[in-house]
Amino acid sequence: MKWVRLIMMICVCSSSYSATRYVALGGGHDAVGGYTNWTGAATSIIDAVNAAQPGETILVSNGLYKLTNQITLGANSMRSWNNGVTDRAGTIIDGDFYDSKPVTNRCVEITGASARLDGFTISNGCVRSAGGAGILVAAAADYVIITNCFITQNTTTITTTSSGAGVRMNGVGGILTHCLVVSNSAPMSSSAAAGGAYLFGTDNTMEFCDVGYNQAQTAAGVAVNAGNRVSNCRIYGNSAGSWGGGFYLNAPDAVLEGCVVSNNSAGGTGGGAAYLRRGALRNCILVDNRTPANYGGGLYVNDPVAELTIESCLFVNNVASNASAAYGGGLAIRHVGAGTGNVQLLNSTFTGNWGRNGNGGGIWMEVSAANADKVAIKNTIAAGNKVGAFDRDIDAVGTIGDAAATNGFVFCCSPTFDYFPPGQGSLRTDPLFVSSTDYRLQSVSPCVNAGTNQSWMAESLDLDGHSRIDRYSGRVDIGCYEYFLKGTLFGIH
Repeated sequence: MKWVRLIMMICVCSSSYSATRYVALGGGHDAVGGYTNWTGAATSIIDAVNAAQPGETILVSNGLYKLTNQITLGANSMRSWNNGVTDRAGTIIDGDFYDSKPVTNRCVEITGASARLDGFTISNGCVRSAGGAGILVAAAADYVIITNCFITQNTTTITTTSSGAGVRMNGVGGILTHCLVVSNSAPMSSSAAAGGAYLFGTDNTMEFCDVGYNQAQTAAGVAVNAGNRVSNCRIYGNSAGSWGGGFYLNAPDAVLEGCVVSNNSAGGTGGGAAYLRRGALRNCILVDNRTPANYGGGLYVNDPVAELTIESCLFVNNVASNASAAYGGGLAIRHVGAGTGNVQLLNSTFTGNWGRNGNGGGIWMEVSAANADKVAIKNTIAAGNKVGAFDRDIDAVGTIGDAAATNGFVFCCSPTFDYFPPGQGSLRTDPLFVSSTDYRLQSVSPCVNAGTNQSWMAESLDLDGHSRIDRYSGRVDIGCYEYFLKGTLFGIH
Protein backbone atom coordinates (compact mmCIF):
# COMPACT_ATOMS: atom_id res chain seq x y z
CA MET A 1 0.00 0.00 0.00
CA LYS A 2 2.88 2.38 0.81
CA TRP A 3 4.43 1.71 -2.61
CA VAL A 4 1.15 2.58 -4.33
CA ARG A 5 0.96 5.87 -2.45
CA LEU A 6 4.58 6.72 -3.32
CA ILE A 7 3.98 6.01 -7.02
CA MET A 8 0.86 8.19 -6.97
CA MET A 9 2.82 11.07 -5.34
CA ILE A 10 5.58 10.79 -7.98
CA CYS A 11 2.97 10.89 -10.76
CA VAL A 12 1.22 13.95 -9.31
CA CYS A 13 4.52 15.83 -8.86
CA SER A 14 5.66 15.00 -12.39
CA SER A 15 2.38 16.16 -13.95
CA SER A 16 2.54 19.54 -12.16
CA TYR A 17 6.17 20.22 -13.04
CA SER A 18 6.67 23.63 -14.65
CA ALA A 19 9.79 24.24 -16.70
CA THR A 20 11.67 27.48 -17.22
CA ARG A 21 12.73 28.21 -20.79
CA TYR A 22 15.94 30.15 -21.44
CA VAL A 23 17.01 32.53 -24.21
CA ALA A 24 20.54 33.80 -24.87
CA LEU A 25 22.23 34.99 -28.03
CA GLY A 26 25.15 32.65 -27.34
CA GLY A 27 23.03 29.69 -26.23
CA GLY A 28 23.28 26.14 -27.57
CA HIS A 29 19.74 26.24 -29.02
CA ASP A 30 18.84 22.77 -27.75
CA ALA A 31 15.40 22.37 -29.34
CA VAL A 32 15.23 18.69 -28.39
CA GLY A 33 15.81 19.51 -24.73
CA GLY A 34 13.27 22.34 -24.87
CA TYR A 35 15.70 25.18 -23.95
CA THR A 36 15.42 24.33 -20.24
CA ASN A 37 18.87 25.57 -19.15
CA TRP A 38 21.33 28.32 -20.04
CA THR A 39 23.65 25.89 -21.82
CA GLY A 40 20.94 24.86 -24.24
CA ALA A 41 19.23 28.24 -24.33
CA ALA A 42 17.31 29.26 -27.45
CA THR A 43 18.93 31.95 -29.55
CA SER A 44 15.47 33.13 -30.65
CA ILE A 45 12.83 34.44 -28.24
CA ILE A 46 10.09 33.17 -30.55
CA ASP A 47 11.37 29.58 -30.37
CA ALA A 48 11.48 29.60 -26.55
CA VAL A 49 8.01 31.15 -26.28
CA ASN A 50 6.59 28.58 -28.69
CA ALA A 51 8.11 25.76 -26.64
CA ALA A 52 6.73 27.02 -23.34
CA GLN A 53 3.63 25.47 -21.81
CA PRO A 54 0.97 27.64 -20.09
CA GLY A 55 2.19 28.93 -16.74
CA GLU A 56 5.88 28.55 -17.54
CA THR A 57 8.50 31.30 -17.36
CA ILE A 58 10.81 32.48 -20.14
CA LEU A 59 14.07 34.13 -19.04
CA VAL A 60 15.80 36.24 -21.69
CA SER A 61 19.47 37.14 -21.31
CA ASN A 62 20.50 40.68 -22.18
CA GLY A 63 21.21 41.42 -25.85
CA LEU A 64 19.67 42.78 -29.05
CA TYR A 65 17.01 40.48 -30.49
CA LYS A 66 15.94 41.48 -34.01
CA LEU A 67 12.65 39.98 -35.13
CA THR A 68 11.45 38.60 -38.44
CA ASN A 69 7.97 38.03 -37.01
CA GLN A 70 6.10 39.05 -33.89
CA ILE A 71 6.50 37.31 -30.54
CA THR A 72 3.16 35.81 -29.49
CA LEU A 73 3.19 35.40 -25.72
CA GLY A 74 0.57 33.08 -24.22
CA ALA A 75 -0.25 32.55 -20.57
CA ASN A 76 3.40 32.85 -19.54
CA SER A 77 5.76 35.15 -17.71
CA MET A 78 8.65 36.54 -19.76
CA ARG A 79 11.38 38.64 -18.15
CA SER A 80 14.83 39.89 -18.95
CA TRP A 81 17.78 38.45 -17.06
CA ASN A 82 21.25 39.78 -16.41
CA ASN A 83 23.03 38.00 -13.56
CA GLY A 84 19.84 37.57 -11.61
CA VAL A 85 18.23 40.99 -12.17
CA THR A 86 16.10 42.47 -14.92
CA ASP A 87 17.93 44.57 -17.53
CA ARG A 88 15.48 46.80 -19.39
CA ALA A 89 18.13 48.90 -21.12
CA GLY A 90 20.24 45.94 -22.18
CA THR A 91 17.53 43.51 -23.34
CA ILE A 92 16.08 44.86 -26.57
CA ILE A 93 13.28 43.40 -28.66
CA ASP A 94 13.62 45.11 -32.04
CA GLY A 95 10.92 44.83 -34.72
CA ASP A 96 13.55 45.82 -37.29
CA PHE A 97 11.27 48.26 -39.11
CA TYR A 98 12.69 50.80 -41.53
CA ASP A 99 10.88 53.16 -43.91
CA SER A 100 11.24 51.17 -47.12
CA LYS A 101 10.69 47.75 -45.55
CA PRO A 102 7.96 45.88 -47.51
CA VAL A 103 6.94 43.55 -44.64
CA THR A 104 6.22 44.81 -41.15
CA ASN A 105 5.49 43.22 -37.80
CA ARG A 106 4.74 44.30 -34.28
CA CYS A 107 7.13 43.34 -31.51
CA VAL A 108 4.92 41.48 -29.01
CA GLU A 109 1.32 40.30 -29.00
CA ILE A 110 0.05 38.95 -25.67
CA THR A 111 -2.74 36.41 -26.12
CA GLY A 112 -2.79 34.55 -22.80
CA ALA A 113 -4.61 35.51 -19.61
CA SER A 114 -2.46 36.53 -16.62
CA ALA A 115 0.66 36.83 -18.76
CA ARG A 116 3.52 39.01 -17.51
CA LEU A 117 6.12 40.96 -19.49
CA ASP A 118 8.94 42.41 -17.40
CA GLY A 119 12.06 44.40 -18.16
CA PHE A 120 12.49 44.94 -21.92
CA THR A 121 13.10 47.68 -24.43
CA ILE A 122 10.41 47.25 -27.09
CA SER A 123 11.28 49.19 -30.25
CA ASN A 124 10.90 49.52 -34.03
CA GLY A 125 7.68 47.60 -34.34
CA CYS A 126 5.28 48.57 -37.12
CA VAL A 127 1.75 47.55 -38.11
CA ARG A 128 -0.29 48.70 -41.07
CA SER A 129 -3.64 47.76 -39.54
CA ALA A 130 -5.14 47.72 -36.05
CA GLY A 131 -2.75 49.00 -33.38
CA GLY A 132 -0.15 48.03 -30.82
CA ALA A 133 2.96 48.16 -32.97
CA GLY A 134 5.10 47.78 -29.87
CA ILE A 135 2.81 45.67 -27.69
CA LEU A 136 -0.73 44.48 -28.38
CA VAL A 137 -2.75 42.90 -25.58
CA ALA A 138 -5.42 40.82 -27.31
CA ALA A 139 -9.09 41.01 -26.31
CA ALA A 140 -8.98 37.54 -24.73
CA ALA A 141 -5.84 38.30 -22.70
CA ASP A 142 -7.24 39.43 -19.36
CA TYR A 143 -5.28 40.43 -16.23
CA VAL A 144 -2.02 40.93 -18.07
CA ILE A 145 0.85 42.77 -16.36
CA ILE A 146 3.40 44.79 -18.36
CA THR A 147 6.04 46.27 -16.11
CA ASN A 148 9.42 47.97 -16.27
CA CYS A 149 9.46 48.25 -20.07
CA PHE A 150 10.80 50.98 -22.38
CA ILE A 151 8.39 51.18 -25.33
CA THR A 152 9.85 53.43 -28.02
CA GLN A 153 10.09 54.17 -31.76
CA ASN A 154 7.10 52.03 -32.69
CA THR A 155 4.89 53.06 -35.60
CA THR A 156 1.43 52.38 -36.91
CA THR A 157 0.35 53.48 -40.37
CA ILE A 158 -3.40 52.97 -39.89
CA THR A 159 -5.41 56.17 -40.38
CA THR A 160 -8.50 55.30 -38.32
CA THR A 161 -9.07 55.89 -34.62
CA SER A 162 -8.21 52.25 -33.88
CA SER A 163 -4.56 52.72 -33.07
CA GLY A 164 -2.16 52.94 -30.14
CA ALA A 165 1.28 52.75 -31.68
CA GLY A 166 3.30 52.10 -28.53
CA VAL A 167 0.94 49.82 -26.63
CA ARG A 168 -2.72 48.91 -27.03
CA MET A 169 -4.61 47.06 -24.28
CA ASN A 170 -7.75 45.32 -25.52
CA GLY A 171 -8.28 42.93 -22.61
CA VAL A 172 -9.85 43.27 -19.16
CA GLY A 173 -8.12 44.06 -15.89
CA GLY A 174 -4.62 44.58 -17.30
CA ILE A 175 -1.90 46.68 -15.66
CA LEU A 176 0.75 48.78 -17.43
CA THR A 177 3.10 49.95 -14.70
CA HIS A 178 6.49 51.63 -14.29
CA CYS A 179 7.04 51.85 -18.03
CA LEU A 180 8.41 54.51 -20.38
CA VAL A 181 6.22 55.04 -23.47
CA VAL A 182 8.30 57.47 -25.51
CA SER A 183 8.63 58.60 -29.14
CA ASN A 184 6.04 56.35 -30.73
CA SER A 185 3.90 57.57 -33.64
CA ALA A 186 0.59 57.16 -35.43
CA PRO A 187 -0.07 59.07 -38.66
CA MET A 188 -0.50 62.83 -38.39
CA SER A 189 -3.52 62.62 -40.71
CA SER A 190 -7.12 61.43 -40.78
CA SER A 191 -8.20 60.46 -37.24
CA ALA A 192 -5.37 58.17 -36.10
CA ALA A 193 -5.26 58.20 -32.32
CA ALA A 194 -2.90 57.47 -29.46
CA GLY A 195 0.69 57.53 -30.56
CA GLY A 196 1.71 56.39 -27.08
CA ALA A 197 -0.89 54.15 -25.42
CA TYR A 198 -4.52 53.21 -25.99
CA LEU A 199 -6.46 51.66 -23.10
CA PHE A 200 -9.24 50.16 -25.17
CA GLY A 201 -10.58 47.24 -23.12
CA THR A 202 -12.14 47.66 -19.68
CA ASP A 203 -10.82 47.91 -16.12
CA ASN A 204 -7.25 48.37 -17.34
CA THR A 205 -4.86 50.54 -15.33
CA MET A 206 -1.85 52.53 -16.47
CA GLU A 207 0.17 53.72 -13.47
CA PHE A 208 3.55 55.25 -12.62
CA CYS A 209 4.47 55.56 -16.30
CA ASP A 210 6.15 58.26 -18.37
CA VAL A 211 4.39 59.05 -21.66
CA GLY A 212 6.45 61.48 -23.70
CA TYR A 213 7.19 62.79 -27.19
CA ASN A 214 4.63 60.62 -28.95
CA GLN A 215 2.64 61.90 -31.91
CA ALA A 216 -0.68 61.22 -33.59
CA GLN A 217 -3.43 63.15 -35.27
CA THR A 218 -5.53 62.95 -32.07
CA ALA A 219 -4.76 62.02 -28.47
CA ALA A 220 -1.03 61.83 -29.08
CA GLY A 221 -0.07 60.59 -25.62
CA VAL A 222 -2.87 58.42 -24.20
CA ALA A 223 -6.44 57.58 -25.21
CA VAL A 224 -8.62 56.19 -22.43
CA ASN A 225 -11.74 54.17 -23.17
CA ALA A 226 -14.62 53.11 -20.92
CA GLY A 227 -13.82 51.88 -17.45
CA ASN A 228 -10.05 52.36 -17.75
CA ARG A 229 -7.80 54.40 -15.46
CA VAL A 230 -4.54 56.33 -15.79
CA SER A 231 -2.95 57.30 -12.48
CA ASN A 232 0.26 58.86 -11.19
CA CYS A 233 1.79 59.25 -14.63
CA ARG A 234 3.83 62.00 -16.29
CA ILE A 235 2.48 62.93 -19.71
CA TYR A 236 4.77 65.38 -21.51
CA GLY A 237 5.96 66.66 -24.87
CA ASN A 238 3.34 64.84 -26.95
CA SER A 239 2.08 66.44 -30.16
CA ALA A 240 -1.31 66.04 -31.87
CA GLY A 241 -2.08 67.30 -35.34
CA SER A 242 -5.69 68.08 -34.43
CA TRP A 243 -6.74 67.81 -30.79
CA GLY A 244 -5.73 66.32 -27.47
CA GLY A 245 -1.96 66.63 -27.30
CA GLY A 246 -1.53 64.80 -24.01
CA PHE A 247 -4.61 62.61 -23.58
CA TYR A 248 -8.23 62.03 -24.53
CA LEU A 249 -11.16 60.93 -22.37
CA ASN A 250 -14.40 60.06 -24.15
CA ALA A 251 -16.04 57.20 -22.30
CA PRO A 252 -18.03 56.61 -19.10
CA ASP A 253 -15.88 55.81 -16.08
CA ALA A 254 -12.66 56.74 -17.89
CA VAL A 255 -10.42 58.37 -15.28
CA LEU A 256 -7.12 60.22 -15.28
CA GLU A 257 -5.88 61.06 -11.79
CA GLY A 258 -2.75 62.14 -9.96
CA CYS A 259 -0.93 62.97 -13.21
CA VAL A 260 1.32 65.83 -14.32
CA VAL A 261 0.49 66.83 -17.90
CA SER A 262 3.06 69.24 -19.30
CA ASN A 263 4.46 70.72 -22.52
CA ASN A 264 2.00 68.97 -24.83
CA SER A 265 0.62 70.62 -27.95
CA ALA A 266 -2.29 70.30 -30.35
CA GLY A 267 -3.12 72.05 -33.61
CA GLY A 268 -6.40 71.88 -35.48
CA THR A 269 -9.21 72.21 -32.95
CA GLY A 270 -7.21 72.55 -29.75
CA GLY A 271 -6.79 71.05 -26.33
CA GLY A 272 -3.03 71.29 -25.83
CA ALA A 273 -3.08 68.95 -22.86
CA ALA A 274 -6.35 67.15 -23.50
CA TYR A 275 -9.68 66.86 -25.22
CA LEU A 276 -12.61 65.64 -23.11
CA ARG A 277 -16.22 64.66 -23.75
CA ARG A 278 -16.88 62.42 -20.73
CA GLY A 279 -15.03 60.82 -17.85
CA ALA A 280 -13.17 62.28 -14.88
CA LEU A 281 -9.97 64.28 -14.39
CA ARG A 282 -8.88 64.36 -10.74
CA ASN A 283 -5.92 65.73 -8.78
CA CYS A 284 -3.87 66.57 -11.86
CA ILE A 285 -1.50 69.40 -12.78
CA LEU A 286 -1.75 70.78 -16.33
CA VAL A 287 1.20 73.07 -16.98
CA ASP A 288 2.87 74.66 -20.01
CA ASN A 289 0.59 73.07 -22.60
CA ARG A 290 -0.29 74.99 -25.75
CA THR A 291 -2.34 75.16 -28.90
CA PRO A 292 -2.04 77.47 -31.92
CA ALA A 293 -5.74 76.76 -32.53
CA ASN A 294 -8.86 78.40 -31.11
CA TYR A 295 -9.81 76.44 -28.03
CA GLY A 296 -8.12 75.42 -24.81
CA GLY A 297 -4.39 75.78 -24.39
CA GLY A 298 -4.72 73.39 -21.48
CA LEU A 299 -8.02 71.58 -21.84
CA TYR A 300 -10.86 71.59 -24.37
CA VAL A 301 -14.30 70.27 -23.39
CA ASN A 302 -16.60 70.01 -26.39
CA ASP A 303 -20.31 69.18 -26.18
CA PRO A 304 -20.04 66.43 -23.54
CA VAL A 305 -22.28 63.45 -24.14
CA ALA A 306 -22.13 62.08 -20.57
CA GLU A 307 -21.02 63.12 -17.10
CA LEU A 308 -17.68 64.94 -17.08
CA THR A 309 -15.90 65.93 -13.87
CA ILE A 310 -12.76 68.04 -13.40
CA GLU A 311 -11.81 67.95 -9.73
CA SER A 312 -8.94 69.29 -7.63
CA CYS A 313 -6.75 70.24 -10.60
CA LEU A 314 -4.19 73.01 -11.16
CA PHE A 315 -4.01 74.75 -14.56
CA VAL A 316 -0.93 76.95 -14.88
CA ASN A 317 0.93 78.63 -17.77
CA ASN A 318 -1.11 77.06 -20.55
CA VAL A 319 -1.40 79.00 -23.81
CA ALA A 320 -3.93 79.37 -26.65
CA SER A 321 -2.14 81.44 -29.27
CA ASN A 322 -4.44 81.71 -32.29
CA ALA A 323 -3.91 85.18 -33.75
CA SER A 324 -7.54 85.87 -34.65
CA ALA A 325 -9.44 84.27 -31.76
CA ALA A 326 -8.06 82.20 -28.89
CA TYR A 327 -10.57 81.05 -26.29
CA GLY A 328 -9.54 79.71 -22.90
CA GLY A 329 -5.83 79.70 -22.27
CA GLY A 330 -6.39 77.26 -19.43
CA LEU A 331 -9.78 75.71 -20.21
CA ALA A 332 -12.37 76.10 -22.97
CA ILE A 333 -15.86 74.63 -22.55
CA ARG A 334 -18.33 74.57 -25.43
CA HIS A 335 -21.72 73.11 -24.58
CA VAL A 336 -23.88 74.37 -27.41
CA GLY A 337 -24.82 71.20 -29.30
CA ALA A 338 -26.99 68.18 -28.63
CA GLY A 339 -24.74 66.72 -25.93
CA THR A 340 -26.71 65.97 -22.78
CA GLY A 341 -23.81 65.52 -20.35
CA ASN A 342 -23.18 67.57 -17.24
CA VAL A 343 -19.86 69.36 -16.75
CA GLN A 344 -18.60 69.80 -13.19
CA LEU A 345 -15.52 71.94 -12.51
CA LEU A 346 -14.77 71.51 -8.82
CA ASN A 347 -12.13 72.86 -6.43
CA SER A 348 -9.59 73.75 -9.09
CA THR A 349 -7.16 76.63 -9.61
CA PHE A 350 -6.32 78.54 -12.80
CA THR A 351 -3.37 80.94 -12.88
CA GLY A 352 -0.77 82.20 -15.32
CA ASN A 353 -2.72 80.97 -18.34
CA TRP A 354 -2.76 83.13 -21.48
CA GLY A 355 -4.83 83.67 -24.58
CA ARG A 356 -3.30 85.65 -27.38
CA ASN A 357 -6.46 87.29 -28.66
CA GLY A 358 -10.02 86.49 -27.65
CA ASN A 359 -11.59 85.72 -24.31
CA GLY A 360 -10.94 83.94 -21.06
CA GLY A 361 -7.26 83.77 -20.27
CA GLY A 362 -8.05 81.22 -17.55
CA ILE A 363 -11.52 79.88 -18.35
CA TRP A 364 -13.80 80.46 -21.34
CA MET A 365 -17.27 78.99 -21.70
CA GLU A 366 -19.98 79.05 -24.32
CA VAL A 367 -23.20 77.45 -23.15
CA SER A 368 -26.55 77.38 -24.94
CA ALA A 369 -29.78 78.16 -23.10
CA ALA A 370 -30.79 74.50 -23.38
CA ASN A 371 -27.65 73.45 -21.52
CA ALA A 372 -27.57 76.28 -18.95
CA ASP A 373 -28.23 73.92 -16.05
CA LYS A 374 -25.61 71.40 -17.17
CA VAL A 375 -22.46 73.37 -16.26
CA ALA A 376 -21.35 73.81 -12.64
CA ILE A 377 -18.23 75.68 -11.49
CA LYS A 378 -17.77 75.33 -7.73
CA ASN A 379 -15.04 76.25 -5.25
CA THR A 380 -12.72 77.29 -8.08
CA ILE A 381 -10.08 80.06 -8.30
CA ALA A 382 -9.14 81.92 -11.48
CA ALA A 383 -6.54 84.64 -10.88
CA GLY A 384 -3.50 86.01 -12.67
CA ASN A 385 -4.61 84.91 -16.15
CA LYS A 386 -4.34 87.18 -19.20
CA VAL A 387 -5.69 87.81 -22.66
CA GLY A 388 -2.99 89.66 -24.54
CA ALA A 389 -1.59 92.17 -22.07
CA PHE A 390 -4.79 92.44 -20.01
CA ASP A 391 -5.84 90.62 -16.84
CA ARG A 392 -8.82 88.51 -17.82
CA ASP A 393 -9.53 85.39 -15.84
CA ILE A 394 -12.97 84.26 -17.00
CA ASP A 395 -15.33 84.88 -19.91
CA ALA A 396 -18.72 83.28 -20.36
CA VAL A 397 -21.05 83.39 -23.35
CA GLY A 398 -24.71 82.43 -22.97
CA THR A 399 -26.71 81.44 -19.93
CA ILE A 400 -24.89 79.58 -17.16
CA GLY A 401 -26.56 78.40 -14.00
CA ASP A 402 -30.05 77.58 -12.77
CA ALA A 403 -32.56 79.24 -10.50
CA ALA A 404 -31.82 76.77 -7.70
CA ALA A 405 -28.20 77.97 -7.57
CA THR A 406 -26.91 74.41 -7.83
CA ASN A 407 -25.11 75.07 -11.11
CA GLY A 408 -23.23 77.98 -12.66
CA PHE A 409 -20.63 79.86 -10.60
CA VAL A 410 -20.96 78.83 -6.95
CA PHE A 411 -18.39 79.81 -4.27
CA CYS A 412 -15.68 80.80 -6.76
CA CYS A 413 -12.95 83.46 -6.62
CA SER A 414 -11.54 85.80 -9.26
CA PRO A 415 -10.30 89.40 -8.96
CA THR A 416 -11.37 90.30 -12.52
CA PHE A 417 -14.70 88.58 -13.23
CA ASP A 418 -17.64 90.96 -12.80
CA TYR A 419 -20.51 88.57 -13.40
CA PHE A 420 -20.59 86.22 -10.45
CA PRO A 421 -24.28 85.82 -9.55
CA PRO A 422 -25.13 87.50 -6.23
CA GLY A 423 -25.85 85.41 -3.16
CA GLN A 424 -23.95 82.30 -4.29
CA GLY A 425 -20.81 82.75 -2.24
CA SER A 426 -18.36 83.87 -4.95
CA LEU A 427 -15.62 86.42 -4.26
CA ARG A 428 -14.29 89.14 -6.56
CA THR A 429 -10.93 89.48 -4.85
CA ASP A 430 -7.30 88.38 -4.84
CA PRO A 431 -7.09 84.81 -3.50
CA LEU A 432 -3.68 85.58 -1.90
CA PHE A 433 -1.46 82.75 -3.06
CA VAL A 434 1.70 82.06 -1.07
CA SER A 435 3.84 83.40 -3.96
CA SER A 436 3.93 83.85 -7.72
CA THR A 437 5.03 80.22 -8.09
CA ASP A 438 3.29 78.63 -5.09
CA TYR A 439 -0.47 78.50 -5.54
CA ARG A 440 -1.32 77.33 -2.05
CA LEU A 441 -3.28 79.74 0.14
CA GLN A 442 -1.88 82.09 2.73
CA SER A 443 -3.41 81.83 6.19
CA VAL A 444 -5.18 85.19 5.61
CA SER A 445 -6.56 84.19 2.18
CA PRO A 446 -10.26 84.97 1.77
CA CYS A 447 -10.59 81.51 0.17
CA VAL A 448 -9.77 79.63 3.40
CA ASN A 449 -12.92 77.98 4.79
CA ALA A 450 -14.95 79.88 2.18
CA GLY A 451 -16.17 77.07 -0.08
CA THR A 452 -19.31 74.98 -0.12
CA ASN A 453 -19.11 71.41 1.16
CA GLN A 454 -20.07 68.55 -1.18
CA SER A 455 -20.80 64.90 -0.44
CA TRP A 456 -17.88 63.66 -2.58
CA MET A 457 -15.38 65.45 -0.35
CA ALA A 458 -15.71 62.98 2.53
CA GLU A 459 -13.42 60.49 0.78
CA SER A 460 -11.38 62.91 -1.36
CA LEU A 461 -8.03 64.65 -0.97
CA ASP A 462 -6.70 67.96 -2.23
CA LEU A 463 -3.76 68.27 -4.62
CA ASP A 464 -1.32 67.92 -1.71
CA GLY A 465 -3.01 64.82 -0.35
CA HIS A 466 -4.72 66.55 2.57
CA SER A 467 -8.32 66.00 3.60
CA ARG A 468 -10.78 68.20 1.77
CA ILE A 469 -12.83 69.16 4.85
CA ASP A 470 -11.02 71.01 7.64
CA ARG A 471 -11.52 68.93 10.80
CA TYR A 472 -11.80 72.05 12.95
CA SER A 473 -13.85 74.47 10.85
CA GLY A 474 -15.73 71.69 9.09
CA ARG A 475 -15.63 73.69 5.86
CA VAL A 476 -13.78 73.31 2.59
CA ASP A 477 -11.50 75.96 1.03
CA ILE A 478 -11.81 77.39 -2.47
CA GLY A 479 -9.19 76.14 -4.93
CA CYS A 480 -7.17 72.98 -5.53
CA TYR A 481 -5.19 73.24 -2.27
CA GLU A 482 -6.55 73.25 1.27
CA TYR A 483 -4.80 75.58 3.66
CA PHE A 484 -2.90 73.30 6.00
CA LEU A 485 -1.90 74.68 9.38
CA LYS A 486 1.64 73.56 10.17
CA GLY A 487 2.95 72.98 13.64
CA THR A 488 2.45 70.70 16.64
CA LEU A 489 -0.86 70.20 18.36
CA PHE A 490 -0.67 69.70 22.14
CA GLY A 491 -3.46 68.36 24.27
CA ILE A 492 -3.89 69.21 27.97
CA HIS A 493 -5.65 66.72 30.22
